[in-house]
Amino acid sequence: MALFASHFVYRYGSIDPSFGKKFTSGWKLGIILIFPVIFSFWWAGAVRYCFWPNEDTKEYIRELIHRTVGEDVKNISYIGTMFYLNSATNELDFNNVAWIGVCQMFLMVGFSMGCVFGFRTGCYILLLDQLSILSAAANNFQKQLFYSLVLQTLIPLVLMHIPITIYFLCPMLNLDLDFTSVFVASTITLYPAVDPLPSFFVIKSYREAILSKP
Repeated sequence: MALFASHFVYRYGSIDPSFGKKFTSGWKLGIILIFPVIFSFWWAGAVRYCFWPNEDTKEYIRELIHRTVGEDVKNISYIGTMFYLNSATNELDFNNVAWIGVCQMFLMVGFSMGCVFGFRTGCYILLLDQLSILSAAANNFQKQLFYSLVLQTLIPLVLMHIPITIYFLCPMLNLDLDFTSVFVASTITLYPAVDPLPSFFVIKSYREAILSKP
């Protein structure tokens, strides 16, 4: 997700020369590529300390794993957590470690999506300003780039962010919806195949090259 945000920062820099010269040109381009590395270590730490297997999760999923996979849970590698723990009075108590971990995840995703939508809006405003001073051909090309940009924002939102949010919200709300895991796995698998399509079919030169007869 942080890589996706860096991609939109670079796009904005390619449209705004002053911003690009200050933040995304030459060695400075490496700065925006450092953030995905930082986020990867951050996420690895959150997984290790908040979502790592423990005795509570093993006992919770032991019967489920045996019934669905036919294996003992000790033979399965997994990460996960329980948002609620049974107390001595059989009431559900918050598992603070799990909530801290998922809050970190939403913070990382929220920061990335904030960059995506913020710089996408900046691209939109700059493109509108440039339309009045560009030639008809350049104007048309910039419109194509913008429409491609919008679609490439919607695709990960629909195929990745919304499904993953639902996937995490279900256990957070103590809801058991087994189909969500299959649904999320399917949409994430589709994303790499669908993501390039807007550029292929919205940008005229690409579209003509694809649809032209050999």
